[in-house]
Amino acid sequence: DMEKATTAAVASSEGLEELAQASAPTLDGAEGASKQYYPAMYFVDKEFKDVPSTCGGKASEKPLIGTLDVCARACDNDIHECVGFSFFPMKAGRSRQVQGQGGRGGRIHTMFLQLAEASQQAAGEGVCFLFSKMMSTTYYTKCETPTTGAPVDVSKVQCLVKFAEFEGVTLKPDPSGKCDICLKDATKADRCLV
Repeated sequence: DMEKATTAAVASSEGLEELAQASAPTLDGAEGASKQYYPAMYFVDKEFKDVPSTCGGKASEKPLIGTLDVCARACDNDIHECVGFSFFPMKAGRSRQVQGQGGRGGRIHTMFLQLAEASQQAAGEGVCFLFSKMMSTTYYTKCETPTTGAPVDVSKVQCLVKFAEFEGVTLKPDPSGKCDICLKDATKADRCLV
């Protein structure tokens, strides 16, 4: 029946529009919001605070698309949950050539490329994953030169935490397990992300 199909199509379209808006928010007051976030490595080993890093843990929200400041403001707005986030800045001018690339990170390349194309990203935007509990970080010590073919600017990937949440404490993994806020794992990778 054509009327039922039309009604279903309109409902699906509205649902997709809501999902798109939720995944790429425009937040007032976002400018400068990232200044209150520090690399997780600052609280683990300051020698590596400026190297690219990723983090894992318990998600507080679905992944978002936005600038570093928009991601920070989204974490701020999730006031009782979010303690930090991973930010994967996209390179400008990506094309479909990355899809189907084999080897390490091939699926990751495809996922970020699809997210970037779906969002029609502006300069400085990326994908961020917000966390209510940080459990791990991996820091990459060999990202001196940009990786060609990667849709993500791997030299600027960051795991960031709210400074106010962790000021004066360490996130360094505690083998005894007595530290509730400490990371379970901090892995040094003598390579780049992809």
